[in-house]
Amino acid sequence: MLDLWLGYRLDWFLLAALAVGGLLGAQLYLRRARGIALPWSAWRLLVLCLLTGGVLAEWAGEAGRTRLRGMLEGAAPTY
Repeated sequence: MLDLWLGYRLDWFLLAALAVGGLLGAQLYLRRARGIALPWSAWRLLVLCLLTGGVLAEWAGEAGRTRLRGMLEGAAPTY
């Protein structure tokens, strides 16, 4: 089951859905209760943060995978 979540990047989609839902909820609350509208720059910043975080997470995951693979390839001939 975890392979399914990680293989299709469903964890990232869940994070993105929660972030968009949270910002949408904040925008609706502020508009109804206070009469304040969030600027479009907040949405742009959210998208930028999500995309940057996704790219950096993929890069860090690949770097860790490569490092771990190198350690295991070096230890395998010992046994």
